Amino acid sequence: MNRFYPPSIHETVVDYQLRDGDVILDIGGYHGEWTAVLLDRNKGVDCHVFIFEPVTEFYDIIRKRFEGNTKVIVIGAALSAFNGQTTVTVDGEGSHVAPYGQETPLLGISEFFKEYSITKVALASINIEGHEYTLLPQIISSGLINKIDKLQIQFHETQSDAVEFRDLIRTRLSETHEEVYCYPFVWESWRKKKDKL
Repeated sequence: MNRFYPPSIHETVVDYQLRDGDVILDIGGYHGEWTAVLLDRNKGVDCHVFIFEPVTEFYDIIRKRFEGNTKVIVIGAALSAFNGQTTVTVDGEGSHVAPYGQETPLLGISEFFKEYSITKVALASINIEGHEYTLLPQIISSGLINKIDKLQIQFHETQSDAVEFRDLIRTRLSETHEEVYCYPFVWESWRKKKDKL
């Protein structure tokens, strides 16, 4: 099914006010455009961004783009449920985990939080071409969801039960977070409920 971005969506997905000390996760960085625009809109804010990009070609582009910017850490791995190895089919911004393609490491979300001593994430943007159905349940079941204030998610119809799986994840998300906006299978945004802060 073809889906069209609302006219304002390119502004909406970067419409976040950051504060000094904020930690941001750009999960599925591609060329780093989202992070670049977000930081440009928040000039002077002392925040830190972790960009995850498993495709070597795109990882190199992002590293060059933010070369010399100590606020941005680029990680050449797919953020996932657990540590391991996988393969990625390289297909531009539609590159995705698949049974064949470029070998890449998987970095477990819990291991990432421990390795970098992450105690709180201000904003996590997730655009990983179907791997969200692996990552998000682990974020929720591990309790790490309680450390993330805002999530921006692009769900994908990469499997036959995508609608049902998305609904299940959204139901679980609604226990700790509330929906801010939703364009189904385009972009949606969630923020932590006030009583969960």
